[in-house]
Amino acid sequence: TAVNSANSSASNAAASKDAAAQSAVNAASSANAIYDAASHPNIYIFKTAGGQPSFFYAFPRCTWIDLMPDGSLGSSTHQAFLEDGVQRDVLYIAMYPLSLKNGEVVSQPNSVPHTGMTLDEEKAICAATQLVGYTSKHRMMSIWDWSLVTHWCLANGIQPIGNTNYGKPHEAGMGHIIGVAPTGGYTLTGTMGAKSSHNQTLFGVFDLVGNVWTRLDKMLLQDGRIRLYADNGVAGFVDQNYWINSSVAAGYGTPSISTTSSITTKAAGYYDYVAFSGLAGGTTLLQQATLAPLNGRPAYGGMWVINTGTRALLRGGGWGDTSGAGLGALYLSYAPSDRYSSFGFRSAFVL
Repeated sequence: TAVNSANSSASNAAASKDAAAQSAVNAASSANAIYDAASHPNIYIFKTAGGQPSFFYAFPRCTWIDLMPDGSLGSSTHQAFLEDGVQRDVLYIAMYPLSLKNGEVVSQPNSVPHTGMTLDEEKAICAATQLVGYTSKHRMMSIWDWSLVTHWCLANGIQPIGNTNYGKPHEAGMGHIIGVAPTGGYTLTGTMGAKSSHNQTLFGVFDLVGNVWTRLDKMLLQDGRIRLYADNGVAGFVDQNYWINSSVAAGYGTPSISTTSSITTKAAGYYDYVAFSGLAGGTTLLQQATLAPLNGRPAYGGMWVINTGTRALLRGGGWGDTSGAGLGALYLSYAPSDRYSSFGFRSAFVL
């Protein structure tokens, strides 16, 4: 029938697109990465200049229509695959929070997540850790990289679990999942099982939710104003005409997004909080950047913000944040120079 013919054509087109995307991934990675094309075609193990393996998950280039078919987020190429407007084929995201080994930061399972650095130190050590065959490509994970994996999860109906309750998930019925926790509240990377990965398998991006917060590059909050790179290039910050407003100056209030600079700012000693899905005032750009929730596709987690001074972006939640953790969990309460044992980071790069 005509319906069956149309369905068959659509299926064939999708299969062709998937095959082309995988071909682009394989071609971009060439001989400088080790991978099992038959079993795990999106996993790549790159070698550092020091000879250490580092595990990455490859995402082939996609558009916003691929992630949101109703067109509400536009139809252009996702910003994670652009460098100052130049289109790239593949985004590689570290499968695990980075660990410090032999003076390099690497993405490896069963490892201690490295914490206690400032934003500038995190950026510097990612740049200093070179991958064989890809000089000057390795960098700190950005807001646009986080956007890509978050929107991929939401498009596929996935909300990863994680170490959100001192070594185990906080969700009911998940108490049997216990990560490897040597000391303190953190767990070794990738030890929370398949449900803690972005694709709910043992071959995905792990620990996006909980364990240690993920600090991200290419976004800052400056006295309430959102500053954001246009994509994964190096052109620098663009001051957006969006501000985060507070419902009250002195006291714990509720943040919202404003299109005017006439905002209420927090008095010293206070912060604002809202469930991320309840943040009001979002626009298409902010939804793309996962700085505002999507209608009908809530990302779990809470939002903490202080809209004075310079604030760096952290996502995902930590080991004790319970329902405050999630893909939507967002911290804009700490300066780029702040360092804590619960702040980690990842790396990424495009080819």
